[in-house]
Amino acid sequence: MTRAGAMNYSYKLVELYKEAKGYSQDKQAAMDIPKANNGIIAALKAGRRHLTAEQALFIASEVGLNQEEVIINLGIEKSKSEEEKSVYESLAKKIKAAGHSAAMLLLAAGLVLGIAQNEPEGSFCTS
Repeated sequence: MTRAGAMNYSYKLVELYKEAKGYSQDKQAAMDIPKANNGIIAALKAGRRHLTAEQALFIASEVGLNQEEVIINLGIEKSKSEEEKSVYESLAKKIKAAGHSAAMLLLAAGLVLGIAQNEPEGSFCTS
């Protein structure tokens, strides 16, 4: 399922969860993650299984990850065909681009407001 040496997305999420909680063992994470146990975590690690959407969303919430991106990446991991994977990857690019656009708009608005608030009396930028 996964290439040798490559960590699958589901287990990567488990690792992020363990790191965020200060856990050193998979069994500690298995006790927290909904509907998980040591066997499920071992299967995730081996690439024989994937997290469910519920489990992935739980981890995203606990770790502070973007839930949309997590679900899209989980979909990419679970894809059974190149066409399905391609659709998920296209969605991921659109979400990422939208996020960058929104961030740039917020940054620009913040700069404009900051400049307007710091201009001396009588300048062109005062409201």
